[in-house]
Amino acid sequence: MYTSADCGACQQARVLLNGRGVPFVEKLLTSQDELTALGRQLGGDAVLPSISVGRQSATGFTAATWNELLDFAGYPATAPYGFKPAGPPRE
Repeated sequence: MYTSADCGACQQARVLLNGRGVPFVEKLLTSQDELTALGRQLGGDAVLPSISVGRQSATGFTAATWNELLDFAGYPATAPYGFKPAGPPRE
């Protein structure tokens, strides 16, 4: 998942992923150059948060869209017992 500092939608996305027990790595983007590079990688404009699941991706946070993407990939609807949420983002 790609995020930026002080991003409310990014926090919502993090809560959704942890709530479903989805293991993920969070990359904190800190410059316009990084955002531009992400847009090229995703094949369009980058809107944060963005996520890649297998060969599929979503930009911006809409819970329904992200849940659909995760359902299609076979992730559980809720976190399994004992799941440890992901830690803070990496720069």
